[in-house]
Amino acid sequence: MGYSSLEGEYALVLLPEHADVLSQARKVYDGIFHHDFLPILDHAEVARRLAEDPSARPRVEASLQAMAGLLEPFAVHPLSVGSPQVGPDGIMMADAAVFLRDQEALELYSRIAMSQLEEIARHPAIERRAVGLPFAEWDDLRNGLEEQARLMRASLFPGLEGSSYYGIGSRAIGNEARLAWDLQQVLRHRLAWDAAGNPSKRIMPDMIQVMYDEPMGWSGRPMPTFERLETEQVPAPMHS
Repeated sequence: MGYSSLEGEYALVLLPEHADVLSQARKVYDGIFHHDFLPILDHAEVARRLAEDPSARPRVEASLQAMAGLLEPFAVHPLSVGSPQVGPDGIMMADAAVFLRDQEALELYSRIAMSQLEEIARHPAIERRAVGLPFAEWDDLRNGLEEQARLMRASLFPGLEGSSYYGIGSRAIGNEARLAWDLQQVLRHRLAWDAAGNPSKRIMPDMIQVMYDEPMGWSGRPMPTFERLETEQVPAPMHS
C-alpha cells in the first residue's frame, strides 16, 4: 500500500459529535507517542465505566503508569504530521499524512471501547521499538504491555470472559465508539482507493482487503464525507 504517493489536500466534512470523538482519539493516540497513557482515562467508554465503578480507577491508573514505566528507557519520538486547518462550518482540511494518523487514532479509540485493550501494545510508538532491539527484549516489552492491558480489561470490562470482546454494534458500549468507527472507515476507504490509483472498479485480488469495502454506518448518524480536493474546490458543510 503506497500511502507515501498520496499528494494534495483532503477535506473532511463531519458533524460536531464526530469532531468530539476525533479530538478524544487524537489525545489518546498522540499521548502514547510521548509515553503518556493517562489520556486513556478521559476516553468516553473508560470514563463511563470508571464512573460506574470508582473502585476500578486505582487499578487502571496503576496499569497505565506501569505501561509508561515500561517505555521509560526509550527516547520519545513524537509524531509530527501537523494539524488540519479548520475551515468554514468546521470543515477540516489537511494532507493525507494527517488523516492517516487520524484513521489509526480512531481505530484504536474504537477498539479500546470494544475492550480490545491489547491493541494499545500495537501502537506505532511501541511497534517501532522492535527495530534494533534484541528479540528477547522486544518480546519482554510487548508481553509486559499486554499484561497491563489485560489487567485493565479485567477492571473495566468484568463481564467479559477469556478473550471475548464486544462488537462495534454492541449496546453494552457507548455510541462514541460507533461514531469513531464510522469516521475511521470513511478515512480508510478514501485513502486506500487513492493509494491504489483510484481505479474505475475494484481490482481483485489486489483490492480484496476490507479497507476497500464501502463504509457501513453503525452510529445511526449521517456518515462524514471525505475527499481529495481539486484546485480551488470548496467543500460543502454537513448538516445533521
